[in-house]
Amino acid sequence: MFVGTTMPSATDTDYQLRSGASAINEGRVPTVPNLPGGLTYDYRNTRTRPINGIYDIGAYEYQQTSSILFSDDFSTDTTGDYQITLTDTRGGTGSFNYDATGKRAQVLTGDNVGIQFARSVPSLSSGTFSIDFLPTTPYPLGGIIDIRLKQDANNYYELSNSDGYGPYQMKKVVAGVEVENVSFTNEYTQNTDYTITISFSPNLTTVNAFGDELTLSTDSNTVLVNSFEIETNQQDSYYDNILYTTSTTSSTFSDDFSTDTTGDYQITHTDTRGGTGSFNYDATGKRAQVLTGDNVGIQFSHSVSSLSSGTFSIDFLPTTKYPLGGIIDIRLKQNSNNYYELSNSDGYGPYQMKKVVAGVEVENVSFTNGYTQNTTYNIEINFSPNLTTVVAFGETLTLNTDSNTVLVNSFEVETNQQDAFYDNILYTE
Repeated sequence: MFVGTTMPSATDTDYQLRSGASAINEGRVPTVPNLPGGLTYDYRNTRTRPINGIYDIGAYEYQQTSSILFSDDFSTDTTGDYQITLTDTRGGTGSFNYDATGKRAQVLTGDNVGIQFARSVPSLSSGTFSIDFLPTTPYPLGGIIDIRLKQDANNYYELSNSDGYGPYQMKKVVAGVEVENVSFTNEYTQNTDYTITISFSPNLTTVNAFGDELTLSTDSNTVLVNSFEIETNQQDSYYDNILYTTSTTSSTFSDDFSTDTTGDYQITHTDTRGGTGSFNYDATGKRAQVLTGDNVGIQFSHSVSSLSSGTFSIDFLPTTKYPLGGIIDIRLKQNSNNYYELSNSDGYGPYQMKKVVAGVEVENVSFTNGYTQNTTYNIEINFSPNLTTVVAFGETLTLNTDSNTVLVNSFEVETNQQDAFYDNILYTE
């Protein structure tokens, strides 16, 4: 269970971390005698650690695969694809050019001349942006670079640094307010090629640039990045290898009940007025079964990897309701005060999908259909801070008015009807 989500066999000698392992992001910064630089590679000696500023427990570091959403290596002239803004024209105007010899972009300005190039990208609340930066000629007194990963003018991440004006900082701005910042210890220098990498998410943002590693981790508000801006205030510099990616995982938790895993779930008896229910394994159908009685409720739950954006799905087959009806509740939880909840019934009227933040219901939308017995339903919840969609019971519901983050780390499925089956649980990023 430490290296994956299922119990390894007695003969399993592969201790590399797998998707959903409880050891991921749970380590501490190690103290390594006679190694001043710290522990920078895992047991393979090929994978850097930590990933995104947090160590994994054990000898191995887990690395999610990446999906490239935008890239530009300037192998051809794509400078015309960018939006250009002259940010300082006191000394004239600058230009954004293509260096065909070096196959890279070049910013040419002059003293007191600033220029910015920008590009829209697919929206992400968590991802990575990187770019190569080669400054060659500063202003007489120095030079400045600013990189902004933006949702809009009031919500963005901004990296700033200089040559000659002192080290600058990385900051996060939410609703027009700077909510967090951390300073570089190093400036940049001319004629040095830098790779700048920003890995951003609501709860943790890391920066690797100019020989420094910075971390923003105190503010958990979401910035839904949909564009980047690069502003240059120095006379000559080059840019190359722009990369914008999202981390992808095929599955952080899944259970198709091909074997009996019912013992891996936490069981809670939510209504015992008519007795107690049970959570069983149906070996014939290879699925889980909830058996209760009238006025008997039961809940099964499981912890999962923390996600601010992801998808949860489950197959639900109700077969016998209470005399008056049946109810299903699915909660994707951060804690008892922050969660998404889907509820519906057979016999009590259609229920709803809602979002609860800090103990307050901030948004809800109602189903128009209830469910019926002996019909198999696939229930899918796609959640994120700014947009949550539900596909279930022949309907699609949308929550999109509240942008607070719920960092899901467990799910609960509560059944208040006499007999129902569950199968094909999937939780993905």
